[in-house]
Amino acid sequence: MNRSLRSVLLGLFLAVFAAGAGADIILTARNLNASLKQMQRLHSQLRDAAPSQRPAVLFHLVVTADDLALLLTNEVLAHGMLQKGLIDLGIRRAAAVDVSISWYPDKERYLYDGRAFRQYLDQAPKDPHAAECSFRLLQIAFFRPGGDDPLSLRAAAQRKRDFLQSYSGNKHAPQVGIMLAIDYRDLWRRYRDAGDTANAGRYLQKTRQQLQRVAADYPGADEATIAGRLRQRVDAEAAGGAAAGAPGGKLQ
Repeated sequence: MNRSLRSVLLGLFLAVFAAGAGADIILTARNLNASLKQMQRLHSQLRDAAPSQRPAVLFHLVVTADDLALLLTNEVLAHGMLQKGLIDLGIRRAAAVDVSISWYPDKERYLYDGRAFRQYLDQAPKDPHAAECSFRLLQIAFFRPGGDDPLSLRAAAQRKRDFLQSYSGNKHAPQVGIMLAIDYRDLWRRYRDAGDTANAGRYLQKTRQQLQRVAADYPGADEATIAGRLRQRVDAEAAGGAAAGAPGGKLQ
């Protein structure tokens, strides 16, 4: 995925978390400590919880962990590594309660490894929080390095289609729709570069249809704007015009 577009999407995904933060202050010892104490408290509760209570406690623990990774990412996007000492302290203390958060430099993002989201879905696949856990796993996988071969991309696209089919009215559906379009776009590029014109044409059509669907289904939303911009770049690339969307090209 093109780095510039990834930054656009990252800004979109983080908007809800950044909305309440000051322009100059994002990560502080106080809000970091609050997140870590909450994780420690939930981790203790999880050890002692009855089986019927474990899914609810686990959900709140993993959401807190994922939100912490987003907070750290937001800090780096705003200020670089000026708060590295505080960030590293948070990561070490999170690891003490079995929460693994890692920095991915090529993605410019901290990611929680998502293990407990999968545990939650195994324990409570029909729970009301299952949609949120499923979305966060999709988001983690979307930003994590690797998996750019056609087989992996097709599997990733299927997981997004499954989400949209199961949770069509979910608040995250527009973001998943954009991610699905990007999977299709990457498949088009892989097949095009391999000289597989049949599959390249198929996934180019899927890319355009998915972007059109997002723009039509969510008019006025940020995702509709992103879909429109991405559609223009895909069309330009397909026509052999501006290098905006081409591999190695730069999105403006």
